[in-house]
Parts: sequence; structure tokens; C-alpha cells
Amino acid sequence: MNLNFLKNPGSLVASIQRARSQKIKLDIFDIPGRKVETVFEGKMESGRNKINRNAKGLAGGVYFANLSGAGISHTTKVVYPK
Repeated sequence: MNLNFLKNPGSLVASIQRARSQKIKLDIFDIPGRKVETVFEGKMESGRNKINRNAKGLAGGVYFANLSGAGISHTTKVVYPK
């Protein structure tokens, strides 16, 4: 499982690489650890997938994205510009 965020003004774009299809969940958290939102929850097919989220209501700053599924969890830092 691989998670990367692509730079795209006005939106957050997550690129997710999966070895097999399975149910996953992608959550965004702020610095204190509060969940800002669940961006995606459902079955994702194997291979490379992209999730686009309109970020107009999201304040600029540092966030953490947590991708979980099948007993595996991966967290990465996301910097969203103002």
C-alpha cells in the first residue's frame, strides 16, 4: 500500500497504489489529532487509484492523512498551502 499527495491548487489529490482490491479508508487529521473528515471509505481496486477532494473549505496548514485497510495503516504528512 502506497500513499502520495500530488500538488494541485484548490484540491487535495491522493494517489494510492494497491497490490489487491480491498476495502480501505482515508481520513484527514489536524495537528492535535482531531479527525477533519473521512475522504474515502469503500472498496478500491488493485493498481494505481486517485482520489480528488475539493479543498476550498480547508484552512492552509499541516495535516495528516491516514490510509487503513486489511489490518494495515499508513500515515503521511500533508501540507496544504493557504
